[in-house]
Amino acid sequence: DRLNVVQLSCSRFHSAAVTASGALYTWGVGVCRERDRDTSSGSCGSTVSRLGHTGLQAELVPKRVLAGLERTRVVQVVVSDSHTLLLTAKGTLMSFGEGSRGQLGLGDSESVSFPQRIRSLRQRCVAIGVG
Repeated sequence: DRLNVVQLSCSRFHSAAVTASGALYTWGVGVCRERDRDTSSGSCGSTVSRLGHTGLQAELVPKRVLAGLERTRVVQVVVSDSHTLLLTAKGTLMSFGEGSRGQLGLGDSESVSFPQRIRSLRQRCVAIGVG
């Protein structure tokens, strides 16, 4: 099947795409390996998937992210080396991946493998970016 990709975001270790129907696909390195370690913080995120899938293996072809996105239409995605942010059609911001420095916006420094709503942002979001 061909995917009608309308938006793409890439980092050193993984990539993500949004389709016209609002599905999210990710691929690349599933978890941080020792050689990927962030030398400034020592963080590696080795126990959490940066792809949003069950399992920690690498995905060599795009695979749909299903967990946490049931009945959710994604309109935008951005990825960093270790985490992913996504925006839904309802203006909800979600995140997953390495969170050791609070970068997921979930109110703690935990890492999560599947998309989680950033509840502290109650306003409707219209665009996202990562750097």
